[in-house]
Amino acid sequence: MILLTAQYRLRGQKRAREVLYNAQYSAEQVQERLAEIAGEPVEML
Repeated sequence: MILLTAQYRLRGQKRAREVLYNAQYSAEQVQERLAEIAGEPVEML
C-alpha cells in the first residue's frame, strides 16, 4: 500500500513538472511572437 502511494506520488510530480515545462515553453513562444510584432530582436532568457 505504501509502495503504491509512493509510485502515485512520483507520477504526480512528473506530471506537474511536465505542466510547468509546457507553461514555460508557451511563455517563451509568446515572448518570441511579441518580439516579432514589435520588430525587436528576441532576448534569450
